[in-house]
Amino acid sequence: MAEEKTPDLILPNGLKVFYEENPQAEGFSLELFVGSKAKEENKEVIFATNHIIEHSIRLADEQKAAQYQQDNVRPQDCITSYDNIRFGKSLGQSSKLEETLNCYGDIFSNWHMPNLEGEREVIFEEWCNARQNGNPAFLSAYLGSKEDLYTIPDKNLTLLKPEYVEQHKNTTIKEWFNDQINYTKDLKTEDIRAYAKHICGADNMTFIASGNMPKEEFLQLVQKSTLTQISQAQKYNPFENLTDKQAHQSLSSQMDIDDYKVSSFEVTYPSRNPEEAKIAKEFFKLKMCKGLQKEEPHAYIADFTPKGISAQITIQKEKLMQDKLVSLMANSVKDFSLSAAEMQTLQSRLKMDNLSVETIRDISSQAFQNAQLSINDSELKSISNLAYLQIVRDKAMLRAQQNKLAPLKPQQKSIDISTLKYAQNLHQSR
Repeated sequence: MAEEKTPDLILPNGLKVFYEENPQAEGFSLELFVGSKAKEENKEVIFATNHIIEHSIRLADEQKAAQYQQDNVRPQDCITSYDNIRFGKSLGQSSKLEETLNCYGDIFSNWHMPNLEGEREVIFEEWCNARQNGNPAFLSAYLGSKEDLYTIPDKNLTLLKPEYVEQHKNTTIKEWFNDQINYTKDLKTEDIRAYAKHICGADNMTFIASGNMPKEEFLQLVQKSTLTQISQAQKYNPFENLTDKQAHQSLSSQMDIDDYKVSSFEVTYPSRNPEEAKIAKEFFKLKMCKGLQKEEPHAYIADFTPKGISAQITIQKEKLMQDKLVSLMANSVKDFSLSAAEMQTLQSRLKMDNLSVETIRDISSQAFQNAQLSINDSELKSISNLAYLQIVRDKAMLRAQQNKLAPLKPQQKSIDISTLKYAQNLHQSR
């Protein structure tokens, strides 16, 4: 472990920095580890807390956050465990190294959690998907005795044996998943924030990097970066004396993860040209991701590929996901436009400096016309037809709403005066 070695640099705020110089490397690998304070007695509830922190932590300065997102320097390879949270980033260009270091520093010197409540929903969706479509062998850190585990040395992995997983998948393993979704729902917001301040401090962090830059040059960049501005950890730990047993017994939520089946969505827009397929992928990813943001209360798990879009969500939100995918894809090509910043982002991601707006428009429009949707391997449906039906439905709903809100007008009928006189005379004759 790098933490057992002597750091190459310790910043005045206590942040430990390790760097491995590798002249043959094509770029840089950057990892910021936030230490945890879990004990054997409470590592499951601490894992749930770490998971929410990993999902929720945001840079407070929105303008800087947008710039870092546009420049693609924000850490995106984030992994939670009970004993640390890892914020990773692979970087291909040394020209962006200084900005990336400042991004790390800015995030953790001035962070907030504006979407914490929405992120609880994201985590819920992740666990439902992991329970049904994942391999629970990774629960080796929480379940099983030594005889129930095996190691893959070349990958430094310890996993649950298949026979243990098969025997306990509907008992111990299911209970673990249930606890996680219920901890995620029940944990108090103020406790999560307090614990984040307790662990997200420079003196509780380790920055590990490798790349083709000379070590002294790299360390000089670190010393000039905003990594030096990260505050130290606060002492108060709201979970200091809480055990997993106590947390389990005090759960107010009793959700059962097996009650939430997951639906799989596949949007395909086949192309015989690999280059055009990559352009379509990056265009739709750029245009649709904002509308599919994890912060929204109806969370998603989505992946953009040259073949199309894959998404998973609990079956209760199936209709919502279909409408969202269809409308976002349709809106991406309707009234087509790309800002200068968006164009620069696409050219950078695709490494195509000469890529034109017209080319992107033609490729994305063609992909939209060819796109088809399948839910749980059902019959393919045309995205463009679904988009048209959405428009028709929305217009009908709008008309119905307008009619409902419109004030009632008194009905006017034409009256035949002669008939009234005849009726009056008839009454008098009686």
